[in-house]
Amino acid sequence: MRTMGLATIAGLLSAILVGLIVVFVVNRNPPSQLVVNADAVKQFELINTEGETVTPTNYAGHWTLLFFGFTRCPDVCPTTLIDMGQTLELLGPDAEKLQPVFISVDPEWDTRERMADYMKNFDPRIDGLTGSLDQVKNAAQNYSVFFRKVALEDGGYTIDHSAALYLLNPQGVYERPYSWQDGADVLAEKLRTAMDGA
Repeated sequence: MRTMGLATIAGLLSAILVGLIVVFVVNRNPPSQLVVNADAVKQFELINTEGETVTPTNYAGHWTLLFFGFTRCPDVCPTTLIDMGQTLELLGPDAEKLQPVFISVDPEWDTRERMADYMKNFDPRIDGLTGSLDQVKNAAQNYSVFFRKVALEDGGYTIDHSAALYLLNPQGVYERPYSWQDGADVLAEKLRTAMDGA
C-alpha cells in the first residue's frame, strides 16, 4: 500500500509539473497583454499592394491600427479584417482619423499581387502590406509579434502567429494593444476613447 501511495504521489507531481510548463508556454505572451516599448517610433519598411515602399511616415498625422496575419489564415485573420471594416463604419466621421493596416507574416506566399486580390474581400480603407522575410521579421519584432512557419502532413504549411491589434498615435508611437476578440462594437468604442482622449 505504501509503494502504491508513493507511485500515485509521484504521478500527480509529474502531472502538475507538466501542467505548469504548458501554462507557462501558452501564457508567456498573451496577445492582449503584450507590452511594447513605447518610447519611440517603431520603424519598418514594407511594400503595399501597388508595389510602393511604406514606412511609418506614410501614416503620419493619422492613428494607425496594425494587425499581423496571412492571407491563407482560415479564421482569425478574416474575422479580424471584417471587424476592422465594421469598426470603421461604426466610427462614422471619426474613421477619417484612423488608418487600419494588415501586415502579412507569410511573405513567401503573400506577394503584393496576392495581397491585392485578398484585400478586395474587405473594406478598401484597410491597407495591405508585405515585403521580404527580413522586412516582415523586423516589423514583427518591433511590436513583439510572434510568428513561425509550421509544416503540415500534406506537405504544405501554415503560420502560427500572435493575434492582437496595435494602435499607434499620429506621431507613429505605439499606444496600446487590443484583442482581436473584442469585436467591432467594443473596438470602435475603445478606439474612439483613445483618439478623443489624446
